[in-house]
Amino acid sequence: MSSEGGRLSQGQKRALIFVAAIIVAFGAGAGWQFLRANALERQLRETQHTLAFRSLEATLGAATLEAQRGSNEVARLLLSEFFTGLQAALDQAPVTARQRFDAILSERDALITALSRGDPEAGTRLAYLYLQFRSGTREFAADSVG
Repeated sequence: MSSEGGRLSQGQKRALIFVAAIIVAFGAGAGWQFLRANALERQLRETQHTLAFRSLEATLGAATLEAQRGSNEVARLLLSEFFTGLQAALDQAPVTARQRFDAILSERDALITALSRGDPEAGTRLAYLYLQFRSGTREFAADSVG
């Protein structure tokens, strides 16, 4: 400041304008990056969610095939893995799909027991369960798009 009543010199004004411009530019860049990071985080969450349900579908499909081949122990292990994963992912599903998945989970003990006993109908029951699961994931996909 100059000694003339607290006025800024021309050089000081330029310096303040330059500093203000840098702060505004930094703020704009940081804001843009923040918005971009939030969008990418949301996209990552959606992708991880989709992957979790696709992985469950693949596990259930493999259990179904193993049961139809007569490899009941492998099918039982895969089915147990499927049910554990579905239980963990259940809170991510919309209400309509969650109701269907709850119905699928209610079959857990009966199907695992059927596989343990070598029930020849287990493969057919698993195929039906697979179709129910696929139907639930289609509902889920429709709800997430809308």
